[in-house]
Amino acid sequence: MFDSTAFIEKAKRELEAIKQNFKEDDLAYLLFSGYFINSQKTAMEKIAAFVNALSTYKNFKNYLIEFYFQKTEKLRLTACYGITLNQNVKYIGISADSQGLLASVLGKQGWKEEDEPAKKDKKRAKLLTELKMKKSIYFSISSIGVLAISKTNKSDFSADEKIFVHNFIKMNLQPSLALALENETNIERAITDQMTTLYNHTFFKIRLKEEATNLQREVGRPLSLVMIDIDYFKHYNDKNGHPKGDIVIKEIAKTLKKQTRTSDVVARYGGEEFAILMPNTHLADATSKAEAIRRAVYDLKFDNEKSQPNKKITISLGVANIPMNALTPESLLERADKALYFSKENGKNKVTIYSTSIEAIKKINQK
Repeated sequence: MFDSTAFIEKAKRELEAIKQNFKEDDLAYLLFSGYFINSQKTAMEKIAAFVNALSTYKNFKNYLIEFYFQKTEKLRLTACYGITLNQNVKYIGISADSQGLLASVLGKQGWKEEDEPAKKDKKRAKLLTELKMKKSIYFSISSIGVLAISKTNKSDFSADEKIFVHNFIKMNLQPSLALALENETNIERAITDQMTTLYNHTFFKIRLKEEATNLQREVGRPLSLVMIDIDYFKHYNDKNGHPKGDIVIKEIAKTLKKQTRTSDVVARYGGEEFAILMPNTHLADATSKAEAIRRAVYDLKFDNEKSQPNKKITISLGVANIPMNALTPESLLERADKALYFSKENGKNKVTIYSTSIEAIKKINQK
C-alpha cells in the first residue's frame, strides 16, 4: 500500500537540498505533483499523470509535451499533451527510429536542445510540422524513456525551465516509474510461460473465471474457448530430440499470437497443449479463427517433419462457447477439451465444435 506520510517526509528532505533553485510555489508544485504521480498504480498511469502534471505548470501550458516509453524493443509515444483528439488517434503509439534523435538521447545525462526534429523520426517530424514547433528539448528518463518538450519559437529554453524539468523527473517520476516497472516485470514472470512467452496455465484459469464472472453481469455476452494439441508430438520428440521439439512449440506459440487479437488470452495449457480464451466472441467466429490457426500451423515448415505419421506437424482443435455449448467456466473447459479429443481420435489435423453428438458417438464406440 502507498505510504503517503513516508513519501511526503522523503520529498521534504529532497526539497530542502534543492531549495535554493526554486521559488516557494514551485516547491509546492513539485511536492503535490509527486504525490499525484506516486499514487498511480501502473507505469502507464504514472507516465500519463506525469505528462498531465507537467502540462499544468505555468511555463509549459502552451508547449507540446511528448513521452516516448521503451517497454520492449522500441521507443513509442505513449502520452502527449498539446494535440487534438484526431492527432492523438493518429500519433499515439508511433515508434521512434532506432537511429533517430529520440533513440540517441535515451540513457544520456542532462538534456539536449534541437531546432529541427531528426528526419529519421518521420512521423514525429510530421507532427511537429503540423503544430509549427520550432524548438525542442529532450530529457532521458534513464533507459526507460525520453521526454520531449517543444514550442513554436526558436528561443532557447530558460535555465529555470531546464532545471525544473530535470528535478521534476529526478524526484517525482524516475524512482516511482522504475519501481512500477519492476513490480510489473515480477507479475509478468509469474503469469508467463518462460519458453513460449504465452500466458501460463495458472493465469489462464484465473482469466477464465474472471470472464465467466463478467458474463453473469452482462447477460448475452458470448465467450468462446479453443483448446489445441500438437498431433503426434511425442513421436516427433522421440525421433528428433527435445531441442527440436521445443522449436516446434515455440513456433506454434508465435503463430497463435499472430492469429489472435490482443483481447484474447493465449496460454500454454501444458506440454504440447494450448488454450485460447476469446471474450465477446460468438461460436461461428471462434470456429472460423480456429480453422485459420489450423491452416497457419499446417503451412509451417519444421526439420524432419516427414518422419511424422501424417508427414507434417499439425494440430487438432476443439471449440466450445458460452452460452451455446456451456453455462459455466468448468463446463466450457470440459466441453472444449472433449471436442479437442474428438479431433484427436478421428483423424487429427481438424477443428471440432462441441455438440452432444460427440458424447453419443463416444458412448457407441465404447460399447
